[in-house]
Amino acid sequence: QAFRNRAAAGLGRVGPAGLEEMYRSNKMSKLFAGVGPEGTQALAVSQADRPVTRSGEGTRNDLAPAKELFVDADDERGEVVLSSKEVDFGYTAGGSQSGSQTITLKNNCSEKVSVNWFIPKPEDGDDLSKDFEVVPSLADILPGKEASFQVFFKPSAENFYYCQDLEAVVFFK
Repeated sequence: QAFRNRAAAGLGRVGPAGLEEMYRSNKMSKLFAGVGPEGTQALAVSQADRPVTRSGEGTRNDLAPAKELFVDADDERGEVVLSSKEVDFGYTAGGSQSGSQTITLKNNCSEKVSVNWFIPKPEDGDDLSKDFEVVPSLADILPGKEASFQVFFKPSAENFYYCQDLEAVVFFK
């Protein structure tokens, strides 16, 4: 919740060292929800007993944490921005490797971040080989800089449609 409070105040890009300094200088106690850096209380709470969404299907308070799940990874306003949400390798014969596709991640934060790519296990039967690879799988990105990653595709089967989410976990270092 503390991060959501800071993001709502436009400080989602501030790294841990900057936050520590702000907290020590007492400039943002409200953004820590009044309970310290580990803040767990919401910055602003609706005065209505059950504030509902426009459709009336749920309360705004219940849906607020899910809002961040609907922000596009390639939205330039984000803390870390992905150059492209998807890459298309076209036809690649089973067992052969495609040419690489380049994607970049830009760090809009005020401190260095680390990126760790995860590729879920394939769901195409008993085959345990991964059909996609990201190189490098780990990288550090300095503030305001970009890092490039090569994505490779090596299908393990013929006559099969492939679609896979590749997950980049980004955290301050």
